[in-house]
Amino acid sequence: AKLPRLRSIPSPRIYTRFFIPKWNTHLKIGAGIFAGRIPYAWLGGIVSNNGNKIDQYISKQEQLRNYPFNPNNTLVHFIPPLNHTINKGTVYLSAAKLNLPSILRATLQVDKTINPTTVFTLQFMYYKNLSELVFSNVNINNAISYLDGPDTRLIHAPNDSLKIAINQNGTNPYDHIILIKNSNSALGYGYEMSFQLKHQQQQKSGLIKYSLGNAYSLYDGNYLIAVNHWKLMEQSQGRNHISLSASDFSQGHRIYAEYQFKIRQQKNKRFTGSIHYNGQSGAPYSFVYGKGNLSGDDPTTSGYDLIYIPREAEINQMYFEPIFKKDIYFTSDQQKEALNIFINSNKYLQKRRGLYAQRNESRAPFTHRIDLKANWYLPIKIHTQKIHLNFSFEILNVANLLNSKWGQQLQVAGGRVKLISFQGFKNNQSLIPIYSFDPSLSSQSIFELNNSLNPANTSNWMFQLGFRLSFY
Repeated sequence: AKLPRLRSIPSPRIYTRFFIPKWNTHLKIGAGIFAGRIPYAWLGGIVSNNGNKIDQYISKQEQLRNYPFNPNNTLVHFIPPLNHTINKGTVYLSAAKLNLPSILRATLQVDKTINPTTVFTLQFMYYKNLSELVFSNVNINNAISYLDGPDTRLIHAPNDSLKIAINQNGTNPYDHIILIKNSNSALGYGYEMSFQLKHQQQQKSGLIKYSLGNAYSLYDGNYLIAVNHWKLMEQSQGRNHISLSASDFSQGHRIYAEYQFKIRQQKNKRFTGSIHYNGQSGAPYSFVYGKGNLSGDDPTTSGYDLIYIPREAEINQMYFEPIFKKDIYFTSDQQKEALNIFINSNKYLQKRRGLYAQRNESRAPFTHRIDLKANWYLPIKIHTQKIHLNFSFEILNVANLLNSKWGQQLQVAGGRVKLISFQGFKNNQSLIPIYSFDPSLSSQSIFELNNSLNPANTSNWMFQLGFRLSFY
């Protein structure tokens, strides 16, 4: 339960700009180091889950009947069952010294003034992680077995000893022992390039912008509980061997355009209106095994092992168990044929035959969205007091209001397509996997509508009214 020593990180920054009169162009260059912090919940887990505060006694039911629930029991005179095992849950550790997460970011921007009202902007941004945190489970042995078949990945086989023996009798009371440390291997990075054309007049303005951004990471920091970073990470070589992959927040292509206008009326009244368009690449997703834990490093968690994408000839070498789906019986050959059709119909899978699927290297369809906004500004004077009234009206995703098929945002549930199910092994000596595939996936979409209530992501149209009083 000893907290790490957090090292301080200098954050120097530099910025300069030049004006080139001959081309009527401004050149802006900036670079710097930016440091973040570690979520307190990760550090708090080191204190609260230290292996000495939680004991779970596991015994036969007839013995447990002698221990009725007692909210006032302080366990001072607790006598455990005669025959029992103890589970101490998950323990969190950290390296003795930790560098706070930090990045080096550099930006280059060129502003070309075409005329007094029009500016063209070109921008490039690049960042590189200087230090970041990774999570490993030091409670398990290294994998020593290989799958038998087209997919020959290294796994923890059923007959292998998964947990490191701690007690003299070879048992281990801990579920996981998660070590938080700085990465000493590849570090995340990303970039964004964009160009923009902006036209600005006194009563109206408009702009159009295109950008392309990609980001690559080890972990994306999505979870409050540290063990979930280890458990819920898509991988093909085991959860203790994570490699750089596309981030959940990688932007892709984006096109943005807007037009705004103002109408001034008598007595300082004014009306402003605007229309906004946003077209963007869909969210990234991965292809995984949907049932069972193929890697064997965490038998209680499934759906995070990236699939091996078999060649057409290799599909015939794989063992598929006959299944029933919606009262329809599918033979092994029918599943193989349907899987081959699905792979051939997907450009990414077809290109990656004979290789492992990559995390987040597929994307949902491109999305289109239009928003309308209007605002009325009405100054009122009561005696000597000036009051400013603002009425606003917004229609978000207005295209969906006109047609229910427009403005849709499609997504893959959980960011993972559970393409093939892992049913176990034919036997524990040869480690030949047993698979199954639902042929209905070949004839139905893997995407679903995003019906989130978040206005930024929903497929539904929304409107919102606003009213504000300002006294000044």
